[in-house]
Formats: sequence, C-alpha cells, structure tokens
Amino acid sequence: MIFGFLIFHMILYRKSLKGFNKKIMIIIASYVIFAFIYYGLKYLYYGHFIPNTFYAKGVTDMSMNLWLGLKYLVKGGGMRLYLFVFIFFIPYKSMLKDYRWSFLIIFSFVYILYLWAIGGDWMIANRFFVPILPLLYILSSIGLANVILKFINRKPMRRNHVNKITNRVVMVQCVLLFGITMSFLEYNTMIIKKDYYQNEVRWSNCQYEMQWSMFGKWLKKNVSPNTIIAVGPAGKIPYYSELYTIDMWGLNDAHIAQKRSVRPAAGHKKYDFDYVLSFNPEFIIGYAGFKDEDIPSRYEKFNAPEEEYKSIDIVYRLKPEYRKNN
Repeated sequence: MIFGFLIFHMILYRKSLKGFNKKIMIIIASYVIFAFIYYGLKYLYYGHFIPNTFYAKGVTDMSMNLWLGLKYLVKGGGMRLYLFVFIFFIPYKSMLKDYRWSFLIIFSFVYILYLWAIGGDWMIANRFFVPILPLLYILSSIGLANVILKFINRKPMRRNHVNKITNRVVMVQCVLLFGITMSFLEYNTMIIKKDYYQNEVRWSNCQYEMQWSMFGKWLKKNVSPNTIIAVGPAGKIPYYSELYTIDMWGLNDAHIAQKRSVRPAAGHKKYDFDYVLSFNPEFIIGYAGFKDEDIPSRYEKFNAPEEEYKSIDIVYRLKPEYRKNN
C-alpha cells in the first residue's frame, strides 16, 4: 500500500521532481527485486503469498470492518480532538502544491482510510493508530500556527514578532501534548496502568504475562509430550510447554483462518469450536468463541496445583477416564 501510494504521488507531482524518470525506475526496480525474493521465499515455505493472520483477522470482511474501523478511529482520535481539530485549519490550497507537504497530507489521509477499512484493532493503546500520530501532530501544529497567524495579522505586527508568538504557542502545545499522552493515553495504558481483575485476584501486566509462561512450564513438566492442547492466547503457553497446540483464534491455524467472520471484535472474528473439539485436546485454555455451557461433559475445570504455576485464564481438562495418556 505504501509503495503504491509513493509511486502514485511521484507521478502526480512529477513536474516537481528532477530526474523523475530515473528516480521512479530505480524505486520500482528495487521494490520488484525485493518483492520477488521476499514473496518467492514466502510462497516456497508457506504455500501462500499472504500471511495466515491476514485471513484470521478477517481483513476482507468489509461490512463488519467499516463499523469496527470507525469505532477504532473515534476511540484513537477522540481524546485528541482538542488538538486534531486544528487540522481543518491547514492552508491546504498552498500546501497541496508543495511536493513534501502534499505527501504528508495525502499519506495521512490514505493511512486513516486504511485503518478504517481493515476494522482497526482490538488491543488497548491504539497500536495501529500510533504510527500515524506524529504526522497528525505535525499537521495539527501547522493548523494551529495558521489560526494564530490569521488572528494576529488583523493587527499591525512585525514578521519576527509573529514568528516568535507562533513558535511559543506551538512549544506550549508540544509540552501539553507530551504531558497528556504520558498521563492519560498510550504510555499510561500500556506501562503504568497494569491492573487486571479475574476471579477476584489482582494481577499486574507483568504477572499476567509471567503466569502464561509458568503454566506452560507446568505442562512441560507434568504431562506427556504427546498431549494436545488448545489455547486462546497462543504464545507463551505453546512455547514453554512445547506441546502440539491448536490456536483457537486461527492465527496459526489455516482452517479457522479461512472461516467466515462471526464475531464483531477486531482481530478476533473467527473461531470454530467444533473443529477444536475434533482434536479431543486434553487441555482447553482461555475462551475463544465458546461459553462454559458449550464445554462437553468429558471436560472439567482445572488449574495447576502449585500456586506459582496457576493459569490466570480459564482451563478445562479432560476427565481422567477420557485421557489417552493414562
């Protein structure tokens, strides 16, 4: 997408570029060589050009994505409206004539449309929104400066005084932005705010991640290496347990990834619990498209007996009489 936009923008503003033909040919040739090697190796190894996660996250489900994407943009930009509102006051007519400024403006617009089209993301702290924030901050600062200039120019004032006032206002804006971001937005959400509540137990972010690791280690020590497990959080538990694992959200499972999206939750739209049960996994860890009442009677709730290894996520285990390893 970014490469396509770059080429489109260069063609659109080709009169502003010296040696246009040479530059665009070098860029296209470089990308084609890279794409041929990268996608060729990917196809040879995986059998697909596009990663499985592209399908698992339901990127092509536009009817669902447009609503989810709009919610994501409102959430990501809502707390910054005090700043982003100034983007509307940018002198677009003059800036769109400039090659560099036009790239900044149009690219920001295209990227926002992209986030909207893919349905945003499920995770806290607006991680998909973050890469575009510096560009939007720059644009909003330009808009603010333009508002100040429009207001000040009504009165006779020297140009150097205008520049000083504009620079100071923008500096104050940057300080306020930094303070608000650190106090209320991404940094606070990801780094400072750590509390999770489940089963009346208080866990921090670090403890939550650590317990996945610890439960994986417990599995490694206490069950047969032939054991099959099914997990919602398919990361640390499969890694530390080294057991055959079914990823119930389909990020590592081609069958689930190709299913139709049924859950209006960005990034976690697909599941197939009947398919998961067909493997008769000994452990089902975490919820992924099912409720407690959907669990077959051959399963019972379970957790590691030692406190240090206990799983924070819900765990179901086959009753002893149904385990193949016994």
